[in-house]
Amino acid sequence: MFIRRELVERIQIFIIIITFAANKIWNEVKFTALKARRNRQEDFRDFTIKR
Repeated sequence: MFIRRELVERIQIFIIIITFAANKIWNEVKFTALKARRNRQEDFRDFTIKR
């Protein structure tokens, strides 16, 4: 029973670490996507202004 509880705790810690890492990666991806979209809009604006 004790061994099983220890295993469960380790698995929970592992899951927490994985979710934290995934969250960080997702935030990074969202941020870069937003930045890219903003840059694209600015490029489009510059293009329309130049015309």
